[in-house]
Amino acid sequence: MQKYEKKNFYFLTLGQFVSLIGDKISLAVFISIAVAIIGTTESTYNSSFLIATLYAPLFLFGYLFGLLADKKKKKELMILSDILRATLILSLLFFNDSLLYLYCCVFLIGVLTSMFEPCKKSIMPFLVPKEKIIFYNKIYASLEIIALLVGFLFGTYLIEAFSLSVALIFDASTYLFSALLLVFIKYTQETITKKKKEKPTTLKELKEGIHYIKNSIELKVILIGIVFFHFFASAFFVSSSTDFSIRISQSIGMSPGSSFSFLLFFIATGALVSPVIKKLSQSIRESTLTKYIYLFGSITLFLFVFSLKNFENNYYTALFFHFIIGIFAGLQYIRYIYLIQTNTQKRYLGRVVSVSDLIFALGAILGLGLGAIINETLTYNSGFLITGVIYFIAYLYMVFSTRKYKLNF
Repeated sequence: MQKYEKKNFYFLTLGQFVSLIGDKISLAVFISIAVAIIGTTESTYNSSFLIATLYAPLFLFGYLFGLLADKKKKKELMILSDILRATLILSLLFFNDSLLYLYCCVFLIGVLTSMFEPCKKSIMPFLVPKEKIIFYNKIYASLEIIALLVGFLFGTYLIEAFSLSVALIFDASTYLFSALLLVFIKYTQETITKKKKEKPTTLKELKEGIHYIKNSIELKVILIGIVFFHFFASAFFVSSSTDFSIRISQSIGMSPGSSFSFLLFFIATGALVSPVIKKLSQSIRESTLTKYIYLFGSITLFLFVFSLKNFENNYYTALFFHFIIGIFAGLQYIRYIYLIQTNTQKRYLGRVVSVSDLIFALGAILGLGLGAIINETLTYNSGFLITGVIYFIAYLYMVFSTRKYKLNF
């Protein structure tokens, strides 16, 4: 492992850095295509449900792909997923006038992403020594945040300065670049059937993974307290930001896709600052830090709603508060993967990560769906307020869990 440690990490990180830039360009492009097809900026439903369509396959197929990641070569699955996603993105060059085809394409990309993610998130312990997992994950997560920032900014620039076609071609090329670099990664994978005379059935292996999670208090609290609540609140917040962007875009002279991407750019900028905050808080236990993040995130959102109702220049106010929320989101983002990796046996990693993705997808779908309905009927002020309430409920859950289980993570 040590022989290829740095090379593996460089190839994985560089490829995913570029690919993530493409992911964020896709988000802006998909919304812009949907708005162009519908021909109006009055509805938030399609934009939010389009994002939900991208996440739905993680909920539907993620656990099966997690088992597949435990049994097969992660690298090969990732390469296949990248190539097929690039193909689907390029197909939108020729079929970008059909809302049905757009939804089908986004759904299939979501299916391939649900195969890719368990492999990507569980491959790190096979590439680097155990004592360096947290160190490398922090670097990896920080670079991912930079990729988010660059992707949102560059996506806005491509759409405004060039065309959707240019954005689609660039996006497809990022997946192909990722696939090329993955070819050069070398590692030895332990499979869940190693040293067993009889090969267990797929159903037995699936049940085994669920049983393992049920018996781990730390994993259950991480999956519910960090993964579900964080992504549920984040999705609700994104839905509210989408509604805010659509309603305010004409008054600021920007397209809905561009104004939305610019808000997400400020979230990514805040998230980029979060590793510095994490370094300053190293003496704080991880479960305790989670409580603080939720409490201060809740207070921030309540102040945000108050400012939107009482001050002018709402868009500039929103940019500032999106930056602050980005700090809290980034603190959770850089932590949850390495917390799962360091609290899970290698042979179960793919399945545990896929359950994490399933819970993430469930939270995201619920957040986007409920957020779309509430924002459409009650506007973004109510959406941001409810996001603050969700953060506070998450804070109460972590207080209860840490006291009941005396968590050590």
